[in-house]
Parts: sequence; structure tokens; C-alpha cells
Amino acid sequence: MELRVSDNRLEQLPDSIWCLSRLRELHLRNNKLTSLPETIGKLLELRQIDLRGNSLTHLPAAIAALPRLKKLDLRWMATLIPPCGLRISKHADAGLSLMMTLTMTGNVP
Repeated sequence: MELRVSDNRLEQLPDSIWCLSRLRELHLRNNKLTSLPETIGKLLELRQIDLRGNSLTHLPAAIAALPRLKKLDLRWMATLIPPCGLRISKHADAGLSLMMTLTMTGNVP
């Protein structure tokens, strides 16, 4: 299941999104998001998150615990503090164990 709500000027996400337990792709490109809630961690089937072009300043720690996440796109966010808590590891308890791609180009203000 995918949810594509790019280019909608969203400032926050409705709570109902966190009930989509089978969601695999979440495309939020070019909105006006400044934060994501920790409840994103409820989306255990997520494999791809596209946050390009938003105004996020940080990422919730829950993103690091998503067991199936393979792609996290953080391009074009000059306001984002680099996610130093995210690391790539082969160990499931070390955070983002299955991540294949982390894209952060174009983040210089």
C-alpha cells in the first residue's frame, strides 16, 4: 500500500495515517511539514519515506527503529539537522538495519 500526498502544502499529518498498518511507501514530498511525530514508528511495514522539500529540522527517533525501511529521501531540506542517531548496521537492534539508501543532497542553506 502506498500513500502519495506530495505537493499539498500539508503542515502536519492527520492522526489517521498512523493506523495504516500495511503502508509500505509514504510520499510526502514538497509539503510544509516542520516535524513528524514519534507515532511514525507504528508503521512497521514502511519501506520507503520521501520527505524531500519539506522544512523539517529533525527526525523522530522512531524512524531508526522501522525494521523494513530501505529508502529515506531527505533531499532539499536546508533546515534539517543531520540525523546523527541514524546508522546503518547489519544488526537489527542497531537502527536502520535494512536501510539501503539515505539521500541528503541539496541540504545546504
